[in-house]
Amino acid sequence: SVTSGSLPAGLTLSSGGLLAGTPTAGGTFNFTVTATDSSGCSQGKAYSLNIALANTVVVYGSSVAKGWSGSTEALTNGSYLHGYAGLMTAFLANTGPTVTNASLSGDNSAGAVSRFPTEVVPLSPRYVLIGYSLGNDFLAGTTDPQSATIVSNFTANILNVIGQCRSNGFY
Repeated sequence: SVTSGSLPAGLTLSSGGLLAGTPTAGGTFNFTVTATDSSGCSQGKAYSLNIALANTVVVYGSSVAKGWSGSTEALTNGSYLHGYAGLMTAFLANTGPTVTNASLSGDNSAGAVSRFPTEVVPLSPRYVLIGYSLGNDFLAGTTDPQSATIVSNFTANILNVIGQCRSNGFY
């Protein structure tokens, strides 16, 4: 039986030890299973189960990914108004994947690195669409001689997010 933590919704553990069902939520689930024999002796073992739901897309980025619902500058295809998340939702509407918008207007690449473990990993998506702009890292229109540093920091941060995607099994 499960003696601490919990199984993902949709899964059950039979008294014979069979794990069955179809998970209905993604994420990492930590639980302990304890087996007791006919003599009353028991032994527990901790497990960590990572569920990645098929056909889930997370759009992760800043304003361009999130969309500007109050924008009067909406492009014909709606990309300003609804962002990448809106476009992906419309594009994938009849094919099955669900789209979750985990974007934050005004976020920069350093924010992307720090938010990823708490805002993307628990969703266990199959795919992550990353949409950040150098503008939020204060490069747009700059005359700063350190702009090369801004670009290298932005690049390092985005590569960090890509690395986090790969290490979690996301595409």
